Amino acid sequence: MIPDDIKQALAKLVETARDTRRFALTTGELNAVLPDRDLSNAEVEDIYNFLWEHGIEIEEG
Repeated sequence: MIPDDIKQALAKLVETARDTRRFALTTGELNAVLPDRDLSNAEVEDIYNFLWEHGIEIEEG
């Protein structure tokens, strides 16, 4: 389960990606919106699944 603060940040990221018609983001762009704390493996997996469900892939960079 994704915590609310992360879910809100991801929703903004998805909206920005859609507005700019980008379907791939870098890990740097993802890390820039995530809170500065350690995430569990389950949280990271949930984040990637959330983005994938919205048609966004994450690329290294």
